[in-house]
Amino acid sequence: MADIQKIVEQADALYEQEDYKKAFKLFEQAAEAGDAYAQYSVGFMYYNGAGVKENDKAAFEWFLKAADAGNADAQYSLGSMYENGEGVKADLEKAFVWYKKAAEQGHCAAQYNTGAMFENGDVVEQDMDAAVFWMEKAAEQGDEDAQKWLDENEDDDDADDDDDEQSETDLADEYYDSKEYKKAFELFEIAAKAGNSYAQYSLAYMYDNGEGVKKNKSTAIEWYLKAAEQGEDRAQYILGVSYEEGEGVEIDYNKALFWYKKAAEQEHCDAMKNIAMMYENGIGVEQHSGIAFEWMKKAALELDKDAQKWYVNNDPLILALDYYNGDNGKKRDMAKSAYCARIAAESGVEDSYSFYAYRLLIGEGVEESREEAVKWFEKAAANGDEIAAAELKALEDEAEIERANEHYKNKEYEEAARLYEKAAEKGNAYSQYSLGYMYYYGEGVTANCETGMKWLEEAIKNGSESAARALENIKQAKDEAARQKSMRAIEKERQELYQKIMKERAERIAARERERAASRASSPSRSSSSPTSTKSPDRYSDGTYNPNWQNKS
Repeated sequence: MADIQKIVEQADALYEQEDYKKAFKLFEQAAEAGDAYAQYSVGFMYYNGAGVKENDKAAFEWFLKAADAGNADAQYSLGSMYENGEGVKADLEKAFVWYKKAAEQGHCAAQYNTGAMFENGDVVEQDMDAAVFWMEKAAEQGDEDAQKWLDENEDDDDADDDDDEQSETDLADEYYDSKEYKKAFELFEIAAKAGNSYAQYSLAYMYDNGEGVKKNKSTAIEWYLKAAEQGEDRAQYILGVSYEEGEGVEIDYNKALFWYKKAAEQEHCDAMKNIAMMYENGIGVEQHSGIAFEWMKKAALELDKDAQKWYVNNDPLILALDYYNGDNGKKRDMAKSAYCARIAAESGVEDSYSFYAYRLLIGEGVEESREEAVKWFEKAAANGDEIAAAELKALEDEAEIERANEHYKNKEYEEAARLYEKAAEKGNAYSQYSLGYMYYYGEGVTANCETGMKWLEEAIKNGSESAARALENIKQAKDEAARQKSMRAIEKERQELYQKIMKERAERIAARERERAASRASSPSRSSSSPTSTKSPDRYSDGTYNPNWQNKS
């Protein structure tokens, strides 16, 4: 089951990346293994022609498999196909049956369509009370059409009574608070079976704790799952705990992480902390303190005291250095080091700016990006980092030289000469060498042997051995053929020189950063305190896909 869940998660990720063909193959693999969500997904993709040729009949067959397994989205989809005669002969009675099954599981669009069918009375006996009931259920979930219907069908004579009447769940809450658990249980059960997610969670909680009913962990899990699939964050969190600790279900870390993340997406702090600790301790996932820190930071920003305490004791820059140097029990890992450095930089840890900038500049553990590196060097320089300021100047000079080389390569000699001259005047030996070459041979400038020799001599003063060899070759050239041969040799060496300069500079940067990282890592070790853990797929429920792909009745 864990393998199937992993396949489904991979398929979901590919679908979100719009890689539909690969997503379809993985969903199909999981569907054939009996996963209801995957079966619905295959049907959905056949229906929409996503990653596979559109085929209503195939869509119907897969929806039927998923619907029989209890998938609400598939049940709704079958209702729509029966209603509209897509992939199957139109049958309004069967459409109603499937709409109602989905509605009972809390499917919003199905609730609306069920209500509409009760209102019309074409398939079932007209029942306005039932129509109002289902429209209210849909409206509670934010369905604007259902709310509009209710507004248009409001009975003014009953308005005051409706305002004074408590909902089933409100009354159930009152009974629960008064410890009249049996009465509370009965009302929660009615609302839960009608698809109310809060009632489903409450019913699960009462089964879980034996309040008003005999304790039954398995039944509790079933109701937690129903509530979780409708987005009830508390139910999602408890499912995460159950799968992590094996309470009522077999231990399944993939499912634990899945449900924790669902709850965390709704700002459930305990879920965020538990995700963090799974990564910090390598429970079901590869150990990664950087990801742990990021999740704990999210909880800390929600003012969770345990998370704030952990956050303070786990500096992301120190984590970055630990991974960089292989210290404090961490294996040397450039990718994790860069990841932690990014978190530190984005969190405002000033000492991390230049460290992260160098990772970006040389592509160590992260995709190389000079543009991003410059951004972080600028932040570091603004805080008084002299090395970062010097690096910015060097990068600026390099950028000019690279533009000059590109113009030269494209035979845009005048612009190349202008840029070389700009860098040459700042003392850059390579640009002085290149400018001397262009003046001597008249490329982009009026040929002037004297000026060319002057720039070559300036380059030699700044340590350019290549300029010295070029000058010697020029002096030895006695005729045009020798001059052309010398020109070709100098140009080849000039291009090779630039590549050598850039390679040596990258090596110097890496060596310097290793020294800086080693010195920074000499700070005291951290506390390893952990927060206390507190207990307390379906496209329609989690929003991965648009469930309302078919117009409502």
